[in-house]
Amino acid sequence: MVDSTLHQAKPRKFKHHGDCDGKLACNGLIGTPPATLVEITLQGDKGKPNFYDVSLVDGYNVPVSITPSKNINSKCNIQGCLKDVKSLCPNELQVLNSNGEVVACKSACLAFDLDNFCRRNGYGSQQKCRPNVYSRIFKDACPNYFSFAFDTPTPLVSCGALEYVITFCPYEWGGGDGEYKYE
Repeated sequence: MVDSTLHQAKPRKFKHHGDCDGKLACNGLIGTPPATLVEITLQGDKGKPNFYDVSLVDGYNVPVSITPSKNINSKCNIQGCLKDVKSLCPNELQVLNSNGEVVACKSACLAFDLDNFCRRNGYGSQQKCRPNVYSRIFKDACPNYFSFAFDTPTPLVSCGALEYVITFCPYEWGGGDGEYKYE
């Protein structure tokens, strides 16, 4: 069962990144980068697992966690970040609001538009598209997320749960492990 009800702890507006032209549903498109991306493939057959991940390949704007609604296996959880990406974001990747505060962190591809960062032309394979200084910042802060296109070991999760809880912008991650408090 997929519950499409949105639960929101505190309203937040995103005008420049991650939104879908002002609409709630993106209708198959991704939001305006830089944006944290949740990718989910749900299977109709109860015997087949669902697949999901959180990706920073297009940049970062909010922390996200994904857990099954019933704790069936801790390997089914994608925990949030260990560190605040916005505070670690290099100047050249920062997206600032009108008050000069970092509200998102661009991917190197979005910031520089170079083949080696954008997995284009000769860099479209796992052998040529390698982690870089920027993707390593994302990986260090959020080890459970994809930090670049050919991230290994893959952060893709496979789980047979029927319901999931996806939490955007949690005020505090659920327990120790050095996870940071989001403010």
